[in-house]
This record gives sequence, structure tokens and C-alpha cells, in this order.
Amino acid sequence: MFVRYIQVTWYIPHSDYSREPSLEYIYRKQRFYTFLALRDLNTNVYQILKTVAWMMELSIQVLLLSGI
Repeated sequence: MFVRYIQVTWYIPHSDYSREPSLEYIYRKQRFYTFLALRDLNTNVYQILKTVAWMMELSIQVLLLSGI
């Protein structure tokens, strides 16, 4: 079973920017689909048996404290 975890980038991935985290707020809303399908090996035709859809909404606020 393959499990994929969500990753959030905390900095802009570019050489001109420092590698220090600089984001204070992240909001992400995504929709995912997974299909259960079968393929006829003789005709190479796919048939979708089931579609599972879900949505993820993520909101993160980072509070910067002095001395950290």
C-alpha cells in the first residue's frame, strides 16, 4: 500500500532567498480522486468501477515568539 503525505514548503525554493522559514500563514484547499478500474487485456480498454473523492482543507498560522 502506497501512502503519500502532504508537504508544505516553508520557504521559497530559490537560491536568492535565505533558507530560513518565512511564512506566517498557510491555507490550502485540495480535492483528490482515486479510481478503482479494470483493464481488458485483449482490447486494452479501461472500465472505472468506483471513484472515491475527498477534499482536504488545511489552515496553519505560525506565531513567531522572540528568543526562538
